[in-house]
Amino acid sequence: MTTEQMTMYVSGAMLLLLVLSFFVAQLLHRHKPQEARAESAHGEAMAVIAYFFFLIPMISGDSTKSPYVKYHVNQGALLFLAEMAFTVFYIIVMVVCINLHMPNKALAWLGLLWLFPISLWGIGVGNASSGKMKPLPLIGKFTLIH
Repeated sequence: MTTEQMTMYVSGAMLLLLVLSFFVAQLLHRHKPQEARAESAHGEAMAVIAYFFFLIPMISGDSTKSPYVKYHVNQGALLFLAEMAFTVFYIIVMVVCINLHMPNKALAWLGLLWLFPISLWGIGVGNASSGKMKPLPLIGKFTLIH
């Protein structure tokens, strides 16, 4: 597989996740009273965006206007840093496993480790789209953005 093909697959997967999270947010949004929806629609949208690109609500200034958005920007930043640390750990483990000549099946099982950050991402998007300020498991208790 070439680098261009890999880039296209990753871009497609990111777009698919974005579209799916939008539909999940819309589905969860329907079950709220009308007045609650009208008050916090922009804040909820920015909170969901914070889990994809946490810098966008910071640059737009929405994180300083709303404590709700600020909370989810912090959670998104924590998730981003956790994913970067996880990626470094995963690469190190993969290099060690390859150098130890582990069978391909064992390496495939290591790929299941990616379910953890993906599940944290799903929990965060679900919390943001449903109006909850609930911390992410394991990493949510820390504060990066004051």
